[in-house]
Amino acid sequence: MSRNHSSREWSWILGPDGSPIYKAPLHGIHNSLFAFSCRCAEEDFNQSETEAFIRQGIERFGARRPVGDYEIGTQIKAGFLKVSNGATNLSIRPRYTARYSEAAARRAYEAHRTTEEDLRALSTATPPPDSASFLKAIFFPDDWVNIGLSKKRTATLVLSDWLNEPSFEKAEFLVPNRMTKKVGITASGETGRPRTQDNTSPRKWVILDFDTPPKEWQPSLMMELAIFCGDLPAVVLSSANRGYHGWFCINGASIEAVTEFENKAIQLGADRVFMGEHSRMQLCRLPQAIRKENGKRQELLMWNPSVIEHPIPHPTQTPNSQPSQTKPVSYTHLTLPT
Repeated sequence: MSRNHSSREWSWILGPDGSPIYKAPLHGIHNSLFAFSCRCAEEDFNQSETEAFIRQGIERFGARRPVGDYEIGTQIKAGFLKVSNGATNLSIRPRYTARYSEAAARRAYEAHRTTEEDLRALSTATPPPDSASFLKAIFFPDDWVNIGLSKKRTATLVLSDWLNEPSFEKAEFLVPNRMTKKVGITASGETGRPRTQDNTSPRKWVILDFDTPPKEWQPSLMMELAIFCGDLPAVVLSSANRGYHGWFCINGASIEAVTEFENKAIQLGADRVFMGEHSRMQLCRLPQAIRKENGKRQELLMWNPSVIEHPIPHPTQTPNSQPSQTKPVSYTHLTLPT
């Protein structure tokens, strides 16, 4: 008789860095792998990270019996499938047919040769000088906002309370979409959680996180996508590590238009973790905050607030004009819509 697995069977333990620790129990190892995987999926870790946590735990703490690759792999897949099925109706999830194409990314780089300084020059306003100013520019004072001191230490407060909170200076992460209430319910029914799909409003942004293409190429990839959709990103910031993150506003755009844009971004090397409506609760880097691991600022390079309320036009349409800007572009190597 099969057992009805539950993600609540596993005791969730976090290490000092916020990563989960897997400890195999004396009995019920098989079920614990499933439950641990469910919780990792809910906490927005991916399957590769989950596998690494499990293997590190077994290596560190041991297990009563051998735990093979097949058992680990199938339980991880089962856990992630359960959470994804419970989290949202799969029929409304877009299908991403694109795969990363190094050749396509290289062509975009060679066509534009955009630099970090070019991105700065395309700002339509002076970038907010600090994280607090940035948040006040994209949220109202009484909006619920989820901010993280780490990926696993987040809280949802109204913005005015966050800005008076002493720990705000240590903030590093942000859910870019407005929260609808202080806590929500997870896909497995756990209540009182500060960051869930249940208490996150529909997406306002497509966040582009380029890690695979070389850092030198990434400004050009942003420009290629700006041409594709007909508008500049509202935000481009440095990740303070391997590359740049771009925020494209999607207010009012159709699911089909956004999916086509996201497929193009995936082809150029954007991370799928921010794709689709189910990603609306995903944490991103907070502009102008300090990245703790290296002490570097997540600098806001391009600030284009004029497009924040503009929907992305359907990508198959020819843009009517070049992306909004208040200063002329003197970089003749930039290919912009005409």
